Amino acid sequence: MLGALSDFVIALLDLLEAEAKSARKGVFKLAVSLTLLSLAGLLALGALGLFVAALYLYLVTIVSAALSAFLCGLLVIVIAGVFVWNARRMVS
Repeated sequence: MLGALSDFVIALLDLLEAEAKSARKGVFKLAVSLTLLSLAGLLALGALGLFVAALYLYLVTIVSAALSAFLCGLLVIVIAGVFVWNARRMVS
């Protein structure tokens, strides 16, 4: 009886060790994925900033600087609103 109990405990500890290794690999992959996703988001944000800056510089040649800044700000607010609307729609 004692031998069967010790065999059971040893098998349980082996299973826990294998599951811990598997979980560690999964956590590492998740951390790498989140890091890459964060970097992609930062790059996309930088690209959006450059796009808005280029649009502003183009619009300054057509309309006044104040109107150009207003139109670029309006574009950014509309883009942010679309993101918020999509996020709310996905949650509810």
